[in-house]
Amino acid sequence: MVLKNRRTLATTASYSASTTSTISLPRDFLVQRINLSFVGTVVNSGTVTHVSGSPWALMKYVRVKAVGSGSSKTIYEVKGEDIGNLNYHQYGTGCKMQESPKLTGTFNDGVQFQCTIDFRTAFNDPDDFSTAVPSYLLSTLQLEIEWDTIALGWGDNNTSLSGTLKVSLVEGIPEQNDPDFSNNPLQTTLYKELVGDTSSATTEDFSTFFNVGALIRTNFLITETSAGVLSDSEIDYYTVTSGTIPLISKQNFRDSKTQDIEDWGLTSTGSALFGNAAITFAAIAPLMNQPAMIGTTTPQTSTSGIQTVTGWTAVDFMNPLSPFIRTEAGNQIDGLDTSQFNVGDLTMTLYKNNASSIIRTIQITTEG
Repeated sequence: MVLKNRRTLATTASYSASTTSTISLPRDFLVQRINLSFVGTVVNSGTVTHVSGSPWALMKYVRVKAVGSGSSKTIYEVKGEDIGNLNYHQYGTGCKMQESPKLTGTFNDGVQFQCTIDFRTAFNDPDDFSTAVPSYLLSTLQLEIEWDTIALGWGDNNTSLSGTLKVSLVEGIPEQNDPDFSNNPLQTTLYKELVGDTSSATTEDFSTFFNVGALIRTNFLITETSAGVLSDSEIDYYTVTSGTIPLISKQNFRDSKTQDIEDWGLTSTGSALFGNAAITFAAIAPLMNQPAMIGTTTPQTSTSGIQTVTGWTAVDFMNPLSPFIRTEAGNQIDGLDTSQFNVGDLTMTLYKNNASSIIRTIQITTEG
């Protein structure tokens, strides 16, 4: 069994609007996870209306870049506003991962969020190093945090916001009798955004929704209105086609979210994420990127993320809780092999209820 090493780096990143913080990661061992923890102080001049994904959205983008053998590759790129929701799917629970003061005043250490950049195949297995990054083979391994403005990453009625991001690593130390991890396949987690055409109440094909050329494990389908608001009712169903062969046929979006609960072992939202809606505040700031639960005088509606995360569902080509296939040659990573595909060979078709929908995806892929 691989020995584990945990450490918090001495180098930190400070929030500074519209800048990019770059942290060089140590290249000693196998990098399995990178944990980010932000603590900051905010001064609110009035009651805040938070933007979607706040306070993670203070990070416009989170990237990990690897350089080796003369080439550079981005192996992780996710929008900050999405990373809390991504972790919710990966770990299946609505644990408290953020603090966002809404009221007027100064809140020392009142802004907090935690999140994880995960390079495991099995997100529920702390001993999985099958796709951990062998950093000792690289010339550089860098973490980049592109910071957004306060208005776009936090919300309105703000006087100032400052804070520090700490970085911790979960690593593996190979021993003499361990496998040769230098041959580990590369797992990438990459973001893409598309915009639908002006038609509505009809289907539209998205031939570049998927990144083909390797083993696709899952794509998170994230749907927003043309105004950029997460919505469960923006599309009615989706179809995935390989050439002329349908792999997924007219999958209803809401039913797909129910399947996410079953397949990923998710805690549905409601009580897990919202807290007690009966307290005296008009609305409760959610623990994740969710609309606030309305007080008891106005019941919550089924369009506000009552199943899981508003506007999110997973298009899976693997079993999230058991991502390996047992073969005579040993365990193989489950997924859809697109190594021989060209762009356009794998198509996402969406039945759009509205015009100009914003269609986003986070694809987890294994290369090699």
